[in-house]
Amino acid sequence: ETSFYKNAKCIVAHSRQVGQEVIDHYQIDKDKLHIIYPPVSFCSFSLAARKEREQIRKELGVQDDQILLLFPSNNHDRKGLDLILTALERSDKRFVLAIASRKAVTHPRVINLGFRNNMPALYAAADAAILASKYEPFGLVGPEAVLCGTPVILANTVGATEVIAEPACTRFQLTPESLTDALEKFLKMQKSEPLIITKPDLLMPQIPDVDQHCSELLELLKKTN
Repeated sequence: ETSFYKNAKCIVAHSRQVGQEVIDHYQIDKDKLHIIYPPVSFCSFSLAARKEREQIRKELGVQDDQILLLFPSNNHDRKGLDLILTALERSDKRFVLAIASRKAVTHPRVINLGFRNNMPALYAAADAAILASKYEPFGLVGPEAVLCGTPVILANTVGATEVIAEPACTRFQLTPESLTDALEKFLKMQKSEPLIITKPDLLMPQIPDVDQHCSELLELLKKTN
């Protein structure tokens, strides 16, 4: 890896967080480093998904006064499930956590969704998506949810927090106290109705579509050849 980074003409990192790690661990020339954030399909993830919101919430048994948090996870430990559950137990009883994962969790505040292919509809059905990852180089959950009109609650360890502005993103530190405060802050932003992100592109302008991302990579290749 050291030789690879040393001999590469340019290095692409998917967040400033990852870029700094490469500089720190491999002592590379920072001029070779380029931050190009990962792409999201603007066709697959869009406000159009919200047309299924009420139907999905009804199917899940979510009550009108409940606040649904969506937790997509293929690794509960790394994604911070224990921290989230601890904070939920200290927070408003209206919060419920829907977990999209093959691994079921037994907890009175949890709805197990199992493995799902309809993520845009689930994002739109939720009031917020949440991650408390111990380590997350970027975290596509953030932009995907926001493109569907749904705000996110993300630990400051998640690289995507670099590019999603408030009120689309509520940040917290990896402590139960900080997440509890973040949930309370989010609750106040809800007021009398769900917070909907109606202009996602204005709150995360650095997130590219797939075509734009490929164009940026090709332009970088031209400059380095």
